[in-house]
Amino acid sequence: MPRLASGLLLAATALASLSGCAITTATTTGAAAPPAPVVTAPPLPLKAITAGVPKPRTAPPTLATTGTAWPKVLTSLSAYGQWLLANPNPALVGNVATPGCPVAQLLAQQVQSLITENAYVVPTPPVFHVVTAPTPAYGHEVLMVTAARPAEPVVSRANSKVTIGSYDAVPSALFEVTLDKGADGKWRYCTIENQPEETVAAVPLI
Repeated sequence: MPRLASGLLLAATALASLSGCAITTATTTGAAAPPAPVVTAPPLPLKAITAGVPKPRTAPPTLATTGTAWPKVLTSLSAYGQWLLANPNPALVGNVATPGCPVAQLLAQQVQSLITENAYVVPTPPVFHVVTAPTPAYGHEVLMVTAARPAEPVVSRANSKVTIGSYDAVPSALFEVTLDKGADGKWRYCTIENQPEETVAAVPLI
């Protein structure tokens, strides 16, 4: 009897051990797989769109800006400036205005705005009535000028029949015009100011 009991006890222990192994194996599950990482492409950089300088519609007028025949000098400078507003090109501003001067800054802004808006000015030349200046002329000349200019329409380059704005008329008034003589001996605009009020720093007579 003791041996039988001992055998049964061993058998029971063995069965329990086997059953325990089976249960453990059956109930064990693997860990959940981690989600795949989300890969996003970096945003593409925006391309800067800049308007190019348009091809000139007409040839530029010849500059006659040497000497002391002031009506001729002013008429020539303004004729070229008017052409530049009709054929905008910032690189040519220095032909009629001294870099760094108020007129050069104003004209450069006007020209760049016209390029950006794909437009141009239909110019009307200003009329210079009286010009007085001290003589002899040196490298920096101040002229007293009576001048006027009518309003000028700004039209679309894509369709010249479409008017998109205008430059205000310049009524007949007295102006102080400062000219600088360059190393090439040519005169260029520096300032154009209303007199005597001086309400506008640089009047676009060009």
